[in-house]
Amino acid sequence: MWLGTLLLERRSDDIYCMKGLLSFEGMSERFVLLHVHSFYEKLETNIPLGLSMEQGVHDIFQGSPDRPWGPEESRINKIVFIGKNLDAETLEKGFKACLL
Repeated sequence: MWLGTLLLERRSDDIYCMKGLLSFEGMSERFVLLHVHSFYEKLETNIPLGLSMEQGVHDIFQGSPDRPWGPEESRINKIVFIGKNLDAETLEKGFKACLL
């Protein structure tokens, strides 16, 4: 819930990319997250007929089970954010509140 609220409501334009590796209770596979946010601006051009590129936003958010955790592998929960104006302390606090 925290991650959905973060990406969809609060900071979506400031988070360019997010990758995560999660361990869920009762799941033997690693869970992989990926979020990519792209923003395109309108570009004025000198193309005949008044053609121009329009502004657009494209978001990819996906998560899926990956390979099983190895018997000697430490099960971890880690998310990496790439963006601007991100408050590392707030992100870390929100993420840690989700962990059991």
